[in-house]
Amino acid sequence: MAKKSYIQAITDGLDILLDEDPKTLIFGEDVGKNGGVFRTTQGLQEKYGEDRVFDTPLAESGILGLAVGVQFQKFNLWDSLLKQWIQLQAKWLVCVSALVD
Repeated sequence: MAKKSYIQAITDGLDILLDEDPKTLIFGEDVGKNGGVFRTTQGLQEKYGEDRVFDTPLAESGILGLAVGVQFQKFNLWDSLLKQWIQLQAKWLVCVSALVD
């Protein structure tokens, strides 16, 4: 087994996913051109194109809006969106209940 860094293993895994499923997208803050903060997506935009690996606005609401829009185009993101929304609501509830007590 070849030795590689943790970051390289993640990059290789993302490369495999993009190669196997043409519906797979990678989007987020600085993941496109720059390859992300830790360069885990470096080179993937050049290989798979700007329509599958791209940057989003630096705002969580913009990323969530993009994900919802993609969901309506029949990509299967609903499960992850729902989990994120529930997690945010739970965090909000904890913060508000701490202020009330």
